[in-house]
Amino acid sequence: MFKIDNLIDITPVRSSKGMKKPNLSNEARNAVVQFLLQHRKDDGKLKKGCLTDAATHFKVSTKTVTQIWDRYIGTINDRGVDGDVSSRKGNCRRKKRHIDELNNIANIPLNQRGNLRSLSCAINVPMTTLHRRLKEGRIKRHSSAVRPFLKEENKVERVRFVLKHIKSNGLFENMYDQVHVDEKWFYMTKTNQKYYLLPEEQEPDRKCKSKRYIQKIMFMAAVARPRWIASKKQWFNGLIGIWPYIKKQPAKRNSKNRPKGTLVTKPIENVNSAVHQQMMEENVVPAIKLKWPITDGIVYVQQDNAKPHSRAGDARIEEAAAAVDGCLINIKRQPPNSPDLNVLDLGFFAAIQALQHQQSPSNVDELIECVESAFWSMKRETLDNTFLSLQQAMMGVLSVNGDNTYKLSHMGKDKLRREGLLPVSIQCSPEVILSSREYLDAINEV
Repeated sequence: MFKIDNLIDITPVRSSKGMKKPNLSNEARNAVVQFLLQHRKDDGKLKKGCLTDAATHFKVSTKTVTQIWDRYIGTINDRGVDGDVSSRKGNCRRKKRHIDELNNIANIPLNQRGNLRSLSCAINVPMTTLHRRLKEGRIKRHSSAVRPFLKEENKVERVRFVLKHIKSNGLFENMYDQVHVDEKWFYMTKTNQKYYLLPEEQEPDRKCKSKRYIQKIMFMAAVARPRWIASKKQWFNGLIGIWPYIKKQPAKRNSKNRPKGTLVTKPIENVNSAVHQQMMEENVVPAIKLKWPITDGIVYVQQDNAKPHSRAGDARIEEAAAAVDGCLINIKRQPPNSPDLNVLDLGFFAAIQALQHQQSPSNVDELIECVESAFWSMKRETLDNTFLSLQQAMMGVLSVNGDNTYKLSHMGKDKLRREGLLPVSIQCSPEVILSSREYLDAINEV
């Protein structure tokens, strides 16, 4: 005999608004049916008042009990097997529309697919539908950046440059003997800036005479790969230095900010080969000699092929470096149109700029202080991650035969570092190396 005490005691599920809804589980529904079966007459009809008793016992409405019983009676088959009273909650939502127009997105010109609104007009599909399909992954958002145009000789030089950084076992060099040098403009502020405000806060009012002439300064930076120096039992963070291209000039007239004759900081707008040569000899080379963690060996200073970086001055820089006993400095060039083969352009400058824009400089001196503060506050892990990304970029260059259409893959550097599994050098695929050498051989035969 079925005992009521063994029935499942159910508690109605609460909705997000706090209202009680008798959304019963399948076990609870079967328990309601078993309760009613015990109070059924010989002719199959329920005893008077048993529906109310069941509602009181299970703490639900009489209407809910009646619906469960009616479904039970309606689904009994001819063989007398109990019917199905399981929940149908999962089938009550609105059914998805099958939209064939989504298949036509590939035929729409790219300039009409810059945002969901223009795409919605192009394929005649509501924006809300496109937004849901975006969340489902049926369409994706992609940011396209303009890359440097590469000639065939540029691709060949890029492949040769990368192959020189791969050892015989397929591992990339650790790059501990390299210093990457490059320049970048840092601006006083962004043209467009987002802020998060309280509703009662006043919106910031940012004005300048012309957006085309926002104050800017060019900086030269030099970095190396961080490493642990066992002999000194300390870390070398890889930060060599960052220097602005500026000059001091006396003010020509009085103003509310300073009297006439006060030295004023001015940016050097025309950075030619002579200015670059002076920066290398007076700042970069002495900083390398001062901060380099070892006292022997060759240090390779890598820079791009910009016009101020004339090869005629490389000998003078190397001679100035060799004037003092210690490590020798050799200048090497990265391939033309290849900012992705320099750690500064690859991502480290962007990390510095992200910190610099968290400040609000109002003049040139404050801008210089903000940039230098952001540079020296960078963590060595960030710089080491960028060198590993450089190795990934080099592997991508080989995979596309010197082109720049590759995609950097995520390797989870922070997680690997926490687990002590982060490699110093990445293993390049033998197939990629073989394919690159075959590509060079085919070019040489032409």
